[in-house]
Amino acid sequence: MGRRLGITLLVLLVLLVGLGVIADRVAVAAAERLAATKVEQSLDVSGTPQIDIHGFPFLTQALDGTLDEVTAHADAITLDGTPLEDVDVTARGVSTRAPYSVQNAVVTGALSTAAMEQLVTEHTGVAVTLAAEGEQLVATGNALGLPWSARLVPRAEGGEIRVEVASVQFGGVEVSAASLPGGLGSMLSDLAIPIDGLPQGVTVTDVTVIGTGVRLTATGTDVLVPTGGR
Repeated sequence: MGRRLGITLLVLLVLLVGLGVIADRVAVAAAERLAATKVEQSLDVSGTPQIDIHGFPFLTQALDGTLDEVTAHADAITLDGTPLEDVDVTARGVSTRAPYSVQNAVVTGALSTAAMEQLVTEHTGVAVTLAAEGEQLVATGNALGLPWSARLVPRAEGGEIRVEVASVQFGGVEVSAASLPGGLGSMLSDLAIPIDGLPQGVTVTDVTVIGTGVRLTATGTDVLVPTGGR
């Protein structure tokens, strides 16, 4: 009798634990759907973002007021007119109560050469064509009726994309950047491309050239999460 009672209690305990796990997973799935909806309402997002809340149990984290880690992916997000593609976000220490904040955030996204061309024109007034070659960007244009090209090495500095001029050709002849007419040399040497629209406290910390443009990494600590609509 005692042995059967012990087995019965064990089975009941396993069932209760199983039901608790199911309830927890149902709750986290609902929270992920709600978060995805909020992202769609507050940001200019292409497609439905994928939100994943990590850690178990979820309900204990939510009641404590902080989620250990939340990751998100979006095919594309437009920030103040700047389109970022293949965007991934890792947020750690995410508060579940207002004011909503993230202790540590890492955002990565791809900026196409077409988007960079638009940003360069907006900030310098000079039309250039950009292409990615290996670990460099190649800028081309025309001045005084002659073609010019410059090989640029991008880097992150002061929360912006800045470039180092590796080499310059004007009319098919290699020259110094200062030799380019119309102040083009100074423009290229001092070229800075700000990325607007990131949450306050999140800044660009790394830039890597990829086949379609550059991939940005932006990081931040103690970041307030905007909750307003777009």
